[in-house]
Amino acid sequence: MLKLCTKCKTQQPCSLFGASKVSKDGLFCWCKPCVNKSAQMRRKLMPEKIREAKQRYYASEKGKACKQREEAAYAASGGRSAAEARRANKPLSEARKAARQRWSKANAVYWAASRSKRRSLEKNLSNDDFWVLQEAVELARTREALVGGKWHVDHVVPVSKGGTSEPNNLQVVPASWNRKKSNKHSGHFFARA
Repeated sequence: MLKLCTKCKTQQPCSLFGASKVSKDGLFCWCKPCVNKSAQMRRKLMPEKIREAKQRYYASEKGKACKQREEAAYAASGGRSAAEARRANKPLSEARKAARQRWSKANAVYWAASRSKRRSLEKNLSNDDFWVLQEAVELARTREALVGGKWHVDHVVPVSKGGTSEPNNLQVVPASWNRKKSNKHSGHFFARA
């Protein structure tokens, strides 16, 4: 049996429609793919509102009870270590393998382009600016030896956003922070007065 989706204007099988108490036939007027697309668009457009709604829900009595049930079910299943063990034993689907392969290729292309862009910026530096860049690299190595951990020479304004390798755009930061910052401006991570 077919039903017309009022969103995409196509005839779809009734199995692709969710239940609805208000409609005459007991089915929602949009098909499930249209409902999913609409929800994805809302999540992209209003992340703060969704986050606030979740916080309000989990602050309510019903939300607190739901959170307790979720935590109890998670603990009963063995927690994170059990979930990771199940994931490791489960074979990857073909779609997941293809997605990982696409991601690794895209990532390799991005880093190669980023590396070549940084190299071209370094070639355009004056002798004094290049000396400061070398000093920053040396400072990162010194901090690794003295403090421990990994340190990176980071661009305050990222190269991908038009930043240069001039001295006033360089900083030596912990590698973990630099990876977390990714290609965002450093100003996003500090409170403004």
